[in-house]
Amino acid sequence: MGSKGTEKRQRIVDAANRLFYHKGFTATSFADIAQDCGVPKGNFYFYFRTKENLLDAVIHERMERITAHLDTIYHDFPNPRERLHRIANIPFYDHHEVVQYGCPMGTLSAELGKLAPTGQNAMMAMYSLMLQTTHRCLEDMGHERDNAERQARHMLTCLQGAANLAHTFKDERWLETEIEAVHAWIDTL
Repeated sequence: MGSKGTEKRQRIVDAANRLFYHKGFTATSFADIAQDCGVPKGNFYFYFRTKENLLDAVIHERMERITAHLDTIYHDFPNPRERLHRIANIPFYDHHEVVQYGCPMGTLSAELGKLAPTGQNAMMAMYSLMLQTTHRCLEDMGHERDNAERQARHMLTCLQGAANLAHTFKDERWLETEIEAVHAWIDTL
């Protein structure tokens, strides 16, 4: 695939990523994506034979972004407590979007859990990456393996719950107060 084809494919993936987040996977059609990215719908089949193939590309893109973000946090902040604080802030980076559409991982995971087991497995991989990174920070702080695993699950549950409730109530205060509580909790560890 040449650079023009690669650029066109990326425009399709970016549009699908945005629309899957804003409208949902099942509510988004190839026609919606074509309109959003300016690529004729007929060209999609050159890059993606099915909507599920496009979903795989979107999930892969999200996985690459979250991996890069977590790697940056891990390498830019040598103090594991500071890394945990940075991870805790992730839902607040796009808090207006989270309030309007929910957590990008959480909403897609909830939808795929009812529809596509393979997509759900990919979403589990994203959550697992978050858990592993948080777990590693806690172990770096001296927590034993089992305790670090339990604490990592607790932190992710708090952040996902805050994102879900902020979206449900359309109120970013859920994110603000719960993320503040997570920061206070991190300081006690």
